[in-house]
Amino acid sequence: MLPYSTGPQDVWAGFYTSRANYKSYVRKGSHVTHASNQLYSEQVLNQATEETEIKKILESKYSMLDAMGINQHHDAVSGTCRSDVAEDYIWRIWKAMKENSKEYTRLITDKVRLETGMVSNG
Repeated sequence: MLPYSTGPQDVWAGFYTSRANYKSYVRKGSHVTHASNQLYSEQVLNQATEETEIKKILESKYSMLDAMGINQHHDAVSGTCRSDVAEDYIWRIWKAMKENSKEYTRLITDKVRLETGMVSNG
């Protein structure tokens, strides 16, 4: 079926190769989601974790899951969405990764300190 045209300047082609940078960003978001979920699971299962910390962890987790879920839409995955929609998809992943990185970085820093005794300056 591809390529086909919906207007003089609107050609739909490259079903598997279109928006390669976007698809790379989705893969990066997926990696971040899975890595942070591993760390979050360990922290939530820890009996010493306070309820307020669990709430922050779950908010971070859900923001990543929501963004990645939205990006599984068939037009997002195939790269056939309009440019403004693709930009919105990318913005959602960026925003979720930014929110997620705060909690994820804190937990990684704590884990490194506990395992090695080393303290991060960053």
